[in-house]
Formats: sequence, C-alpha cells, structure tokens
Amino acid sequence: MMKKRVALTIFALNLLALAASVTLIFLVRQDMGRTMAAYQEFYAAARLKANTELWRLSIEESQPARALMSTAFIGRGSLIRFIEELEALARTNEIELNLSEPSFSGESLRLSIGVKGAFSKIGRFLIQLENLPYALTIEQLSLSASGSDWVGSLAVVLVSFDDEDN
Repeated sequence: MMKKRVALTIFALNLLALAASVTLIFLVRQDMGRTMAAYQEFYAAARLKANTELWRLSIEESQPARALMSTAFIGRGSLIRFIEELEALARTNEIELNLSEPSFSGESLRLSIGVKGAFSKIGRFLIQLENLPYALTIEQLSLSASGSDWVGSLAVVLVSFDDEDN
C-alpha cells in the first residue's frame, strides 16, 4: 500500500510538473511574441529617426543648389532683372538692342528682340544669350546687311518662366 501511495504521489507530482512545464512554455511563447513586436516597433522607430536625420542633412546640403536652381526661373517679379541682363550683354558686345513688350502664354514668355551692330558682335551676343542660365529657345532669327552694320530680329521664348502672379 505504501508503494502504491508513493507511486501515486510521484505520478501526481509528474502531472503537476508537466502542467507547470506546459504553462511555462505557453507563457514564454506569449512573451516571445510580445518581445518580437516590441523589438520591431523599436527597430522601426530607430530607422525612422535615422532616415529623418538623413533627409534633414540632405535638405541642408542641397540649399546652395536649390538657391542656384531658383535663379534659373524667371517670374513677372524678376523679368526686369532678365531684361537688364540682355541690355548688359548688348552693351558688352557694343550692339544696339530694341526690345518689344513681352507676351506671356501659360508657362512661357515670348520676347521679340531687334539688334544692330557688327556681324561678329551680334554673333557673340547670340552665343552669350544662348549661354544664359535660363531655358530659352530662339524660335526665329533673321539678319541682313545694312551698310557697314547688320540688322537683325529674333524671337526668344523663355521656357523657364514661372508666372508667379497666376
């Protein structure tokens, strides 16, 4: 009888140990899921912080390039500056310059320009006009001799026009 009682006690203790082990395994698995979720949230937050810092640095470093890029666009407010640049090019190349009233159409500006001067100086003016930091197209160009000078007209379309007033 004593052996039966000891065997029954051992069996009961084994069942109790088995139940404790199963409960422990269940709790560990549950905690592992929560631990992995917390780790993933931490990792995502750390990556977001790192990416945000990289974006901030990129924006700061690109400031000079963005400032330079903004000068390549002309709006109604900076149109006078563009016309003054054309007049300065004409003075540098010693040619006469006649500008018509600019016409605005959508995202471009059309300007008719009359020139008078030596052929080589008009050619140099055209090269310098082409090398201005604006997206422009010379749509029409005509030159003819007039005594010792040449007279010409050209139609320029400024594609890098930003109509700020619209």
